[in-house]
Amino acid sequence: MTQLTIPVTRMTISMAQMTISMAQSAIPVVRMTIFMEEITNSYGTIDHFCGLNDHFS
Repeated sequence: MTQLTIPVTRMTISMAQMTISMAQSAIPVVRMTIFMEEITNSYGTIDHFCGLNDHFS
């Protein structure tokens, strides 16, 4: 039973590490999207940022 538990635990840990690294790489994209939305809302230049919003969604 122990022989099966060790690889499963290692796989779970590596999956968790991968999830964390994916989340960390997604943070700047989310920040940029929020920044774009703030610019769009404050200046009202929706037509100018329409292509960028489509790119991020």
